[in-house]
Amino acid sequence: MDTKIGDTMILSDEYLQNERFMFLTDSQELEAILDHMDKDIKELWNNDLTAALVEVGDGDYNEVWFSDASSPWNTYNYYERVI
Repeated sequence: MDTKIGDTMILSDEYLQNERFMFLTDSQELEAILDHMDKDIKELWNNDLTAALVEVGDGDYNEVWFSDASSPWNTYNYYERVI
């Protein structure tokens, strides 16, 4: 399946359930990810980010999905691809 920046999926989607993604909810880890984002993404998500699904490769982010859900671990919540 091909995805692109701006796509949204629910957490239970088979694509996002892949073990290549790390599921992060710790505020310090989320802040560190935001620090690597461009200004527009940082401003958009800075106050609302509650979780991220991150695929890392060769010292950089290959793919990143963000959620602003109050209970981000619930499988019916939406995630948006930002990288």
